[in-house]
Amino acid sequence: MRRKVTFVIAFVLAFSVLLPAVAGAASGSASYQFDLEVPNVSEASNGDRVSLTGEGEFSLRPNSVTGGGNFTHMFAAAGSLSGTWTATELLEFQPYGCGVVHNFPKPGDTTPLPDNACGGALKVRVLLTVAGFGSREGILTIFCIIGDNPPNSHDDPTGEGINLVVPGIVNFNKIVTGMNVFIKTSGAAGPLSTSAVLTSSGGFANTLDSGDTVIIDFNQAITVLVNAHIRLTDSDCGPATNAGPAICSGGNTNTVADIVCGTNATCTVQAGPNGPGTELAIVMFANPSIVAPGSVGGVQFPVVVTDSSGITNTSNAAWNIPASPDRAFGPQGQ
Repeated sequence: MRRKVTFVIAFVLAFSVLLPAVAGAASGSASYQFDLEVPNVSEASNGDRVSLTGEGEFSLRPNSVTGGGNFTHMFAAAGSLSGTWTATELLEFQPYGCGVVHNFPKPGDTTPLPDNACGGALKVRVLLTVAGFGSREGILTIFCIIGDNPPNSHDDPTGEGINLVVPGIVNFNKIVTGMNVFIKTSGAAGPLSTSAVLTSSGGFANTLDSGDTVIIDFNQAITVLVNAHIRLTDSDCGPATNAGPAICSGGNTNTVADIVCGTNATCTVQAGPNGPGTELAIVMFANPSIVAPGSVGGVQFPVVVTDSSGITNTSNAAWNIPASPDRAFGPQGQ
């Protein structure tokens, strides 16, 4: 259903009651992921509780929502019923903002977050299904306190969680606990590599080996996970270029290999021509990991980057490899 986010915000907690119907909508087109990564528990006036988890995606202008998860209705007297929920209609989204959370980890604190970590109140129509008991419609509201503008009733960890109303049956409107996040996925432009150069060679001149150093500059600040991967295709079938690998013929194949940060290379983010945090320095301390051997042994220069994981901008948008002006490097000085 969704691409798993590369970070987890382990701080946002539960919720309170439905916001008034006059709450404002988002001002423009946008898309988000939503995650209820721990059980969100809410209580009804009769002492019944509901525990709910799930995930999904929603878009604004035009409005749409997909997703679902699991729930358990725990009766105050004794016993419980468990089932699934499916989002069927986006009713309303009131955004609180992105990139910061107030009153966490303690009252008065303000904690900065990635720019695409957002908060708000998401109200959706859901279908609740219990095997053997059929299905009923409900209204689910998911609260996340991230942002500069949460209302007073949702401006600290006690204001985060869910409200679930099953019309004519039960209204779970008292917060117990929870943890949610909205990840903005639209309009996030990934970083472009503007220069890729093999600056020194520690092994064979025509292949990527242990001891080689590669410098890649980006048009914006980047973050690199400790186990980030950079996938390369070499020039067994002809010179690779920024347009991509050469086309193979006559039974020949290009070699495909991975640079793996922490496994065969050290990967350091440093200041570059485009500003602080815009340059990636890669020093090979072992040979690249061969994914698919080609017609010629080793990883022949020039090589071109064809895929990556764990390399993003500070808003968690992935390296935009196809649009990058320079993604090929080697031999030394190129």
